[in-house]
Amino acid sequence: MRCSMWWIYPIRLGCLRSGRDGDLKEMPITPGPMLIAFNKIDRVDGETLAIATEEFPQAVFISASEKHGLENLRMKMGQLVDYAIGAEGRISTE
Repeated sequence: MRCSMWWIYPIRLGCLRSGRDGDLKEMPITPGPMLIAFNKIDRVDGETLAIATEEFPQAVFISASEKHGLENLRMKMGQLVDYAIGAEGRISTE
């Protein structure tokens, strides 16, 4: 289960919590790095945003309409691409 680009509403935090605390922990092999991006942060109250940043410290928080956090999102996505390209070289073809 991968959740990305979700609005920060309690129901969406519940989705992420259940994935993080349930399905992902039960996987026998780690699927690799995951990027969680919260969009529309300009539409939520400060308390909800604070809860999300505390519970998901590695997440990226953006507002596309306000152009907030987009450079950080680009950087994190680039890191994932670099990881994926590097992982290809580490996979055995035997």
